[in-house]
Amino acid sequence: MAAGMAAISFSVAGRSEYEKWREAADRERQKYGIDERFITSSMQGTSSHVSVPKKWLDALLVLIATAAFVWTGSVARWPAMNLEWPVVYALLVVALVLLVTTVVSLWRLTRFN
Repeated sequence: MAAGMAAISFSVAGRSEYEKWREAADRERQKYGIDERFITSSMQGTSSHVSVPKKWLDALLVLIATAAFVWTGSVARWPAMNLEWPVVYALLVVALVLLVTTVVSLWRLTRFN
């Protein structure tokens, strides 16, 4: 599992794959009448400044979902199982190193913009 996480974290799409994404996005844009600026900004990882006003129903759904998670967490109990804690900690360190490496790589590539 850690090897798969490492492979995913270091993967990069090539130019030909990007072009295929662009062609597919353009087909879908034409099919569904989506604004081209929205597609372009999404492909570049930027915002198209298209905002949809939030409705009271959205807030109600978030509140209900949050309440469900809080309630479930309050009645949950720890399972009785024995773990090899040194192995758990080692996997946690590996995952955190991969996370930091991925974040730094993304920052260098996109500046999160």
